[in-house]
Amino acid sequence: ELAELSSLRPTHYITRSRAQMQNLVNDIRANGIKESLQYVESSGTKYIVGGNHRYFAAQKLGINKVPVQKVELPYAGYKNTYDLMLEGKMPGFWPFIK
Repeated sequence: ELAELSSLRPTHYITRSRAQMQNLVNDIRANGIKESLQYVESSGTKYIVGGNHRYFAAQKLGINKVPVQKVELPYAGYKNTYDLMLEGKMPGFWPFIK
C-alpha cells in the first residue's frame, strides 16, 4: 500500500547522527524506500510508529508517496494515543544534509 507523505504525521524528530542520516538519505536516493513505514490511525490521523527517519529522508528527497503498513496499538514502544504526540526537535545539522 502507498500513502501520500503529507497524510502521515511523525511521532518523534530525528534521533540519529548526521552521518547516519546522510547514509539513509543516500541509500533511499539510490534504492528507494524498501521497508514500509508503520502507522496507527487515531481520529482520522495517521501517526508513524515505525519509520520516522525514513519519513524525514523521503521529505528531504521530495518523495511524495511511500510504502506504508497499518498496525494497531500497542506497537513497539507506543502503548496508547498519548505516545503519538510529537516530541523533541529537529537537530541542527538537518538543513545541511544533501
